[in-house]
Parts: sequence; C-alpha cells; structure tokens
Amino acid sequence: MSQSNFEELFNKFLGENMTAAEIDRFRELFHDDRYQPLRDQLLETAFTNKAFIENGDYDPKEVFQQLLARAKDREPVSQVPEARLQTEAASGTEKSPGTADQPQAPVIPLSSSPSPLRRLWIAAAVVFIILLGGTAWFFINRANKQRVPVAQAALPKGDVAPGRNGAILTLSNGKKILLDSAGNGELASDSGVAVIKKDGAIAYRGKTEEMVYNTVATPKGRQWQLTLSDGTKVWLNAGSSIRYPVSFPGNERLVEMKGEVYFEVAQKAGAPFIVQAPKQSIQVLGTHFNVNAYGDEPIFRTTLLEGSVQVMSSDKKVLIRPGQQVSNNYTTGSLTIKEANVDDAIAWINGRFKFDNSDLKTVMRQIARWYDVEVEYRGNISNPQFGGGTYRSSNLSEVLQVLELSGVHFKLEERKIIVTP
Repeated sequence: MSQSNFEELFNKFLGENMTAAEIDRFRELFHDDRYQPLRDQLLETAFTNKAFIENGDYDPKEVFQQLLARAKDREPVSQVPEARLQTEAASGTEKSPGTADQPQAPVIPLSSSPSPLRRLWIAAAVVFIILLGGTAWFFINRANKQRVPVAQAALPKGDVAPGRNGAILTLSNGKKILLDSAGNGELASDSGVAVIKKDGAIAYRGKTEEMVYNTVATPKGRQWQLTLSDGTKVWLNAGSSIRYPVSFPGNERLVEMKGEVYFEVAQKAGAPFIVQAPKQSIQVLGTHFNVNAYGDEPIFRTTLLEGSVQVMSSDKKVLIRPGQQVSNNYTTGSLTIKEANVDDAIAWINGRFKFDNSDLKTVMRQIARWYDVEVEYRGNISNPQFGGGTYRSSNLSEVLQVLELSGVHFKLEERKIIVTP
C-alpha cells in the first residue's frame, strides 16, 4: 500500500466514512513502522486543524474526547452524524502541586481478537498516547510524589467515591488516633518523641533510647504518607500497614509492613534499613523502592528505582539494580528478576491506576482495595488483559465504564461489583 493510500485511510478514520474492512486495514497499517514519519506528520496536522478541533484551540483533553467519541459512536458505514462533545465543566477536583489539568488516561483492553468497534477504541487510544508520549500528563514527574487529592463533590446515587487520605495511628500504649480527622500539630508524645501531623502526613521529632513502636494502618479506601525519625519517607497504599520504632537508637533500622508500601530510605552509614514483609525481607542502605506484598496476591513484587536492595526469602537471596523487579512466588519459593517499568509500579503514588497486561482479577483486586468494595463473579467470564490506566480520583462508575470496553460487564449494587460475561 502506498503512502497516499495510508493517508486516505487516516483521513477516513478522522471522518465518518469507513467500512469494517477499512477499519481493520487502518489498524494494521497504523502500527507499521514504514509509515511512522507520515503517521506522525498526519497526527500533528490533524490535531492542529481548526476544522477538526471544533473550538479552534489545541487542547489535548478536548481533542482526545472528540476522537474517543468518534471511535466509540461510529458505525462501520458511511452515514453517521459527526460526534460533538462539549468541553468538560470544571469538576473542582484539586490538583497535585506542580501539575496541570490532565486528561484521563485510557484503559486499553487487550485481546487476541477484538471486535471492529473495540479496534477503533484501541486505535483512538494509541493515537493519543503516541501524540503525547513522554509528556508530563501520562506519568507525573517522580519528583512530585504527591497523591492526587480527591474532591468531595456530590456523588450520584448508587455510585462509589474514590479513596482518600486517611489512616489509623496506634501508639505504643495501644491508643489509636484517627488521622483522617486529626488537626495539624502535635498529636501525641510517645516516650518523649513527638508525633506531628502536617499537610496530610505525619512525622516524628525527638529521640529516645527505648525501642518503642508505632503502627500506621490504612483501611481499604485510604492512603497515607509519613516520615520516620531517620528521615525515611513512606507511602502506604490502601489496605496496608507499617510498624516502626519512633526512633532508631541502634545500628539497625528495622520496620515491618503488609500490603503495598513505597520507601525513600534516608542514607545512614553503618545502619542498614531492613523491611520485613510477609515471606521475605529486604535490606538496603539508601534507596527508593516499592514493595507489593498483599496477602491476596499470588506473587509479591519488589521494584527498585534507585540504589540497590537485597531480597531474601527462605534460603534464597537476590540483589537487584535500578529498573529491576523481584517476583517472589511464595508458594514455590522462587525468586525471579526481570526488567520493570518503574512508572507502572509507583503509579498509585501519583494518583493513578496503571495496568501492564494485567488480567481481570488482578485489576479488580486493585479496584476493590481503593474503593472499599466487594467483587463477585457470575457466569463464564473471559479473562481479558488490560493495558493503559486511569486516575484514582474518578468515581467507581466511571472506571467500570471504561473497563467494560473489554467485553466484560459490571453491575454496581451498593458496595458490591457484580462481574458478568
């Protein structure tokens, strides 16, 4: 096929005159490297064309919404009216410091034999991702590891709001403090060490020679951040916990965790930092890494961003470098190292779900933790693979609508998701 034929198909895709066979052919050619220069040129022209961008301005969010509407609403025939969307009204959702308004990243269902309609959706998502690949909206800069705050807007009846900041702090004497509602300032003093809350996080001030432990636990639907007495920063995902000394008087810094926790360990010569997780322990000196060790996950994963860590399980131990991930199959006892997409591993810190060829049940476990809901499967359900992602600040119904592009259906009954074929 010549470049002129490819350009003709491309223009048909942006228009409304495309047969099912042409849809299939366009999707195939879109991924052909021979057409990459022309494809990129056409994309740039299309998204700066005032006839296509109906408000006359280059607004990535609006462009994507228009293209998505065309892909979802179009029949594979010639007589379909042009889809028109109004620019979204401001939602009032707070933004992370240093980030601009961002379009919702698509969840792209991956399947061995997608339907023509789903092929259009995949192509639309690919167009937008390629256009903005590498830009700030898709992966928020790691330097700004701020959770996306959740706006407490009016919730449609029957919907479920996303999770938010919140946790329970347990002091050494057993006293519990609900961090959601606690005000800023000194919350307590434990063996002379002050617990300070500021801007949705807690930190410790002071020292003690006693080994006195506190615990921070996030229920489902909550997330939290804290700074340990040595300066180590810790982020807890939903349904997680960490137990730690209020001060580290000795030459070893040992903490215990469950669930999913991200660490930025402060360097301290002669005092290794050890994370004790279920079925494994991780030893570091100063590094950034993420540990996913939920009890309902079949494999625990440790992903390294900076420095080096040693993962030990039973009688096995492995050392990994930045960009690698250790998978711990605690049933078989195997430790496997692979190259990892670290942005995927820490997407939750940046307020995102990110799916890397994840199967249905893996995705639903993430959804259940963040929205604090149950999941029930009914019937003979396929097992689609998911790529792409979406924002954790969306209401549950919005996330499920996108996931339904996989061909699986969801029904929300109070705080239960019913999954059907």
